[in-house]
Amino acid sequence: MELTLSANHLHPEAQSFKLNKFSALIGENGCGKSSILQTIFEARMDEEMLTECKVVCFSSGHNERYSRTFSSYLKKARKSKTGLSLHCFYYDKTWSPLLIFLASVLKKQGKVRELLRSLGHVQESDDLGDDISSVLSCSFRIDRPFVHKVKAALKQEETGAQDTFRTTPFFRSLSSFIANVIDKDYEFEDIISKQIITVTSKEIFNTSFESAHIEGGTNGISDDPAVTFLTQAIDANNPITKTSLHLSFCNGLSLDEVSDGEYQLLFVYSLLDLFDDENTLFLFDEADSHLHFRNISKLWASVANAKGKALSTTHLLDSISEIGVENIHIIKQGRILPSTERKELQARLEQLSNINRAKLKAYALHELIVLMDNENDWEIFTRLAIRKLGQEKYEEISSQLRKVCCISIESGWNSHTSSFAEKKLKWLESFVSYIDGSNHKAKNVCLICDRDSLPLASIDNESLQLNGGKDITSSIVGKSKINAQIFVWRRREVKHYLLSYTALKHHQLLKSVNNDSLGLACHLHKNMNGDYQCLVDEETGNKAPLATQHLGENLDFNEGLGQLSSEKVKSILDPLINIDGNGLDFAKLQAYIDLIPPDEISEDITKMYQFIKEKLR
Repeated sequence: MELTLSANHLHPEAQSFKLNKFSALIGENGCGKSSILQTIFEARMDEEMLTECKVVCFSSGHNERYSRTFSSYLKKARKSKTGLSLHCFYYDKTWSPLLIFLASVLKKQGKVRELLRSLGHVQESDDLGDDISSVLSCSFRIDRPFVHKVKAALKQEETGAQDTFRTTPFFRSLSSFIANVIDKDYEFEDIISKQIITVTSKEIFNTSFESAHIEGGTNGISDDPAVTFLTQAIDANNPITKTSLHLSFCNGLSLDEVSDGEYQLLFVYSLLDLFDDENTLFLFDEADSHLHFRNISKLWASVANAKGKALSTTHLLDSISEIGVENIHIIKQGRILPSTERKELQARLEQLSNINRAKLKAYALHELIVLMDNENDWEIFTRLAIRKLGQEKYEEISSQLRKVCCISIESGWNSHTSSFAEKKLKWLESFVSYIDGSNHKAKNVCLICDRDSLPLASIDNESLQLNGGKDITSSIVGKSKINAQIFVWRRREVKHYLLSYTALKHHQLLKSVNNDSLGLACHLHKNMNGDYQCLVDEETGNKAPLATQHLGENLDFNEGLGQLSSEKVKSILDPLINIDGNGLDFAKLQAYIDLIPPDEISEDITKMYQFIKEKLR
């Protein structure tokens, strides 16, 4: 689902983002996470978006902005003769006694009843399985203005009027409610003084709650009439006072006496029980607060299995683990950062912890972890892959690569006296030791190394894997379920893959590569990727790869281009893609890559992407 949001108080422009079945917003305090939820809520309330959806909003604490907007809507609904339609609503914890009670009573196989049953807090009838132990008590009254309003409607009906206050769904439901709970002979001729009433499942089932009648239909949005009536009756504290709501379970246990975690689970479960549908969007503002880590997994498993969609905010690393990093959006000053800025996600995950073990936990949330020499290398590779495979593959590539956690770890190899990928292997050893026996999502670790001075014979030409690398990593991962492999660029560094005939010619820098210091067979050519040495027929001008065999097989790798000194390559490229003093500039990098024809991008980029894609299956 694609959502287009209007400006919020932190971000002055409209913005769009993709909402998966279950997505979450994370960011620092004050970054605008709640503002985005509020923007969606208010736009739906005003029928400016999501008009085919029911939007259910929850906040772990009282939110004045939500309450004010929702109360204003309910005030208008009370005046409507057609009745209230809960297409968009907000419930804070003051509503919890009502919603938990109704969920247990109305949804016998629901999540609330299941949890109460597991805790021993509910007694059920033998015949129908009704909740016969939960009791909702509250303060109830019918005041003098209300009685006058009913009498005025009666006078209108005496003159022939048909659509009066007495014909509204709210009044009809109220009449039946009073008859079954308080006084079956009451006719609204006098007030009902304020009194405490108790409601059980029997009264709910015996009351005739009338549904709202919306002109033109409800676009498939349905409301439970009991929930609708009681919401409308409670919001204005007339006739039911919201602050007086009290729920007790089996053996007189009060809702106030259950633990904070059980309370929170019961409340969120009640929303899922009562309002979940294929066209429901749940907005959860820190629904995981106060929860023990074991209950966090229960909460998000229930949300993930709901029929509708959910957008939440969270600060908890345990929640992010359950939600999945591919469903996370980073918020910065009211702006939803695009998925291409994944390093912001990693930075935020690391901010959630201040010790190395917690960082490892953040990494373990990803199915695939990639170790590269520098985080900018991942940015270069990603953009080259999109350019090579075609813009039509953008969504596929972005969707795949956003699942990857890229970590900057040097290869650390410059001589035969050192072990190749030594620093990356030490990191792998620490990581495997950390996740041993713990709950994690990591399946694959790819150690992608700069080649540096490694001999070409040490690299498998087709797979870009280090020859013998499997044996090196298997000794580390042991019996763990982690699959680790060492990959090596055939060129000295990933920046070498930015060398392009067309792009350098555009910047009048082609001669900085194509000169006498580089053998003629190693020169860059138009519409050729430079992977292999190439000869030019001086008579015809035709170019052909240089083969070591007469059949044209076993092409000679362009070692001259691949092993250009890093200093030389950086001296050519850095002024084109960097900002002085600030390193790589993504906009300049993209502008340069846009100049490179796909045919001039190495097949190594395609191979590496295919390997990574395969690991994500």
